[in-house]
Amino acid sequence: MITHPFFSCYNDVGDSMRIFVGIPISDASKNWVVQGQKQLIPWMTKGRLTDPDLFHITLLFIGEMTTDQVEAWDRKLNQLFADERSFEVSFLNFGLFKKREDVLWIGVHQGSERLYELHKKVLESYSTLNLQVINPSFHPHLTIARNVKLGQQFDINSLSLSEKKLNINCIHIYLSHQVDGKLTYTPLYTYRLQ
Repeated sequence: MITHPFFSCYNDVGDSMRIFVGIPISDASKNWVVQGQKQLIPWMTKGRLTDPDLFHITLLFIGEMTTDQVEAWDRKLNQLFADERSFEVSFLNFGLFKKREDVLWIGVHQGSERLYELHKKVLESYSTLNLQVINPSFHPHLTIARNVKLGQQFDINSLSLSEKKLNINCIHIYLSHQVDGKLTYTPLYTYRLQ
């Protein structure tokens, strides 16, 4: 069972939690991302900016898992990440996922090949649990705004940021949940890269 006292409400076998695997962002990087978000504000007619406390790179979104499934997967990920080395990525360009309401993001400029490798390993590890993945596709990015509608004159190429480097030295299994009515991503397990 997950023994952290905060999760006592999940301690019954079969309790379900909303789970994903992700990489946290340093405080310095968060400040840099916020500067990118500010460039969007004049163009947004609808939508919401991502709270800086939620900035991360998703390696694999899972969805619902039970406490016993999470613990079984933790044991596998401990083995998987035991020999993984830390590495550096850089962020640079803005991007847009076109949906009914758009998602804006900042993409990984350098180091994405290591992120793709990690995603593949995490996905393969998860598949050994004989569970289905909701969305196995992967494009490394930081989401900066959701449910966005932009003015007709908006040109994503008019946005610019200086390149920002980030050292990737830990990975979390995150719990996505509400705390006092606010969306919160709480690390359940942490894996340190050497």
